Amino acid sequence: MHVVFSTAAVRAKRDTRALQRALTHGAVGAWINQLHYFVSLERWRYLRSSRGTPYEDFGEYVCDDARYGLGLRDEKAARLLKTALFMHGHVLAWLGVLRRIVRPKGRPPKTPTPGELFVPFYKLSASASATDRIILALADANRFDLLEEIGAKRLKAKAAGVAAGILKVDHSRGPACDIARLQTMSNSAKLKWALRVFHTIGIDAQCDFLERVLGSHGEDVSAQWRRRRQ
Repeated sequence: MHVVFSTAAVRAKRDTRALQRALTHGAVGAWINQLHYFVSLERWRYLRSSRGTPYEDFGEYVCDDARYGLGLRDEKAARLLKTALFMHGHVLAWLGVLRRIVRPKGRPPKTPTPGELFVPFYKLSASASATDRIILALADANRFDLLEEIGAKRLKAKAAGVAAGILKVDHSRGPACDIARLQTMSNSAKLKWALRVFHTIGIDAQCDFLERVLGSHGEDVSAQWRRRRQ
């Protein structure tokens, strides 16, 4: 068993060095499948951290000193790693990394002092609909079911945010309400948009619209339109 474990540790160290080179040279694409197996099989568990203890999670391994773990220290490499992880749906693995690398709000990154192994460096987008923010919010809300749906690519991050009540659906804006844009269109384009909106709003709203626009004649026209549509 000790020999098997040692062999696995040697393989994990070798994979770590390969990923470090891939991130340094921006060539993660060639290593995506290997990363998938590395994460799926949790090969990082065969390694010892800089503290001499097993890693708590993938995030600790990624952020540990490069002599022991992956040694992630800059935003460009982090985004490359995120892209590679998302290719195979490893959202929870990215969550573990994200929780460690996000820079505290309002604080610029600082240079590590002697003995300080890691300083958070990742700037989180200010947008509430940013994928990273949604992932963190879902985890805080204990909605790991939705995180798994994102990982399985059955839900987009924004849709998961809406499902969890983290994001609100804004029905007041969109192409149909962009009046300034509509005014610049040709007549044929305006007609196309108007017809698209009219047919989308449903029979009740259509009849209300006809009555409001046509005034005293609207009731008869809307009644005829309703019979025609039914």
